[in-house]
Amino acid sequence: MNLDEFRASIEGGEDALYFGVHALRPEITTYPDAVSFVRLLVARLLAANRYGAAALILWGPRVFNPHPESVKRIWTAINKYHKVILIGASSMGKSYCPIVYLLLDWLRDPEGTSVKIISTSEGHARANTFSTLTELYRSTIIPCPGTQIDKFIGIDSKEQDRGIALVSIPAGDTGKGRLRGFHPKPRAQRHPELGDMTRVRAFLDECEEIPYGVWDGVDNLCSNIDPSGTIKVICATNPKDPLSILAEQAEPRTGWANVDIDTDLEWESRERYHVVRVDAARSENVQQRRIVFPGLMSFEGFENLRLKADGQSAEYFCFARGIYSRSGTTRSLIPLSLLDHARGSFVFSRTVTNCGSVDLAFEGGDSVVFASGRFGLADGWLPLGSQKIIYFAKPAYCCELLSIYELPAKMTVAQAHAIRDECRRLNIPGNWFACDATGPGQGVADGLREMWDPGIRCINWAEAATDSKIFVEDKRVAREDYVDVVSEMWFALRRWLESGYFLISPHVVTSRLFSELSKREYRLGPKGPGDAGVGRLLVESKREFKLRNKGKSPDFADAAIMLLHGARLNAEQKAFMPGLTRAPERRKPVKRGPSPWGGEQSRVVIHEN
Repeated sequence: MNLDEFRASIEGGEDALYFGVHALRPEITTYPDAVSFVRLLVARLLAANRYGAAALILWGPRVFNPHPESVKRIWTAINKYHKVILIGASSMGKSYCPIVYLLLDWLRDPEGTSVKIISTSEGHARANTFSTLTELYRSTIIPCPGTQIDKFIGIDSKEQDRGIALVSIPAGDTGKGRLRGFHPKPRAQRHPELGDMTRVRAFLDECEEIPYGVWDGVDNLCSNIDPSGTIKVICATNPKDPLSILAEQAEPRTGWANVDIDTDLEWESRERYHVVRVDAARSENVQQRRIVFPGLMSFEGFENLRLKADGQSAEYFCFARGIYSRSGTTRSLIPLSLLDHARGSFVFSRTVTNCGSVDLAFEGGDSVVFASGRFGLADGWLPLGSQKIIYFAKPAYCCELLSIYELPAKMTVAQAHAIRDECRRLNIPGNWFACDATGPGQGVADGLREMWDPGIRCINWAEAATDSKIFVEDKRVAREDYVDVVSEMWFALRRWLESGYFLISPHVVTSRLFSELSKREYRLGPKGPGDAGVGRLLVESKREFKLRNKGKSPDFADAAIMLLHGARLNAEQKAFMPGLTRAPERRKPVKRGPSPWGGEQSRVVIHEN
């Protein structure tokens, strides 16, 4: 009799369980002894890491089926790795499978295992994750050890470190300290299979919505990771926000731009998480166009998502394919896909010039953001995660963002001193430094000119666009195409990114920078001074951006565009559009006198003696 047949034989209540066990083991003649036999069988299966078989005995295939390909991949990853991120489609078991696994893991060692289930709100957890866990705990074919009370399952409700506890984070809470003190501890007695230390597990459900402070606690918890598996961190989410902390944690070593949606299903992230991507296109229900495993996404549901926007909608990528959409909105000036391909380092052929910029804080919530980079003639570039240099057809002048970070906000004179000292530390010449000189920033800019270098470039955000060209081949200057200098700087960055002339160093932390760059929108503005009837482009104001983004100011993005603006104007007329064959320059013919070698004068006379 195999396990499936045995489980079917004990289904149907106490009498069925007794007769099913008695048929297998005739020496068992009472119901309590039959329960003890099943409990021992489950314990042996768990000790042998056969969690799928144990689940089959406890719940049966209708409650949990370990056979779908997505379930096998999820459980294999959780069992093998200490840090796991599950991103995937809807109705594919991203949350259900870890809950079943963690309950079984606790049943294996209830006296020495602590599980924290972290959710964004208590209401969400009660209605979803913890309610599922409670139902599983109560519906096993034999009684589980311990007791279940509000937000806790364990041996003793007074000992929260020996059970499964719900940690809900109220709205507005940063989440800091929620995992404080959550570490393995020495056991009173050594466990024969699990060793001397207790085990801790953290499950972050819908982890894209979890506040940033929790991730500090996760990092602190992971400081005790060892090969024995005393610590496991499991994160699960639908990949909706490509600019979330979770997306940064799950980013492949070669960047999101290099993920193949059809073949890349698992990878090691740059933050050393093992990432499992659950793609509904590979599920048995979708591939066979029929319900093979009830509860998983159906073919009809998959097709409804695929047909939205001809397979290019963010919903299709997120809820059907389990991957982040990188296209951005239709009005986004700089899509994420463009930023993905701009991660790398230039191979400069000559001595480069260091450059920098600073965006100053004017309003509450704004930050003083300092950016540094380098500008020069490059032969090619090295993409993120690659060891092969991509060479340009011919050397080109390029700009690379090396670092971007916040400086403490200070009073005017003190702020000018701090910025000057930072520039000197990074060997940035004054004439290659761009300073925000809008409103109150004018005082800092004047201070820098007075105490350091009168040649620093001051940028007033209220000014019109300049009379320069973004590329030499442009037919019109910037003020004819863009309403103001802000729009000029943003569109210049967009065009340099498209051309491959602006890169973001692999060392730059991009979460906030990419968020601000990819969310800025634009529209058609008033007509310019150039061709009649031609409207100019206008980037939305900072006020509009902040209203759309919960009051957050685009300070990092502003520092980045100023860095390029200052370098571009210093090296004006050096940037050419890539891929264009430059026509030979036409010159006026030079008038010359008659050639001494033409006509009659070309004859050579030989005198004979």
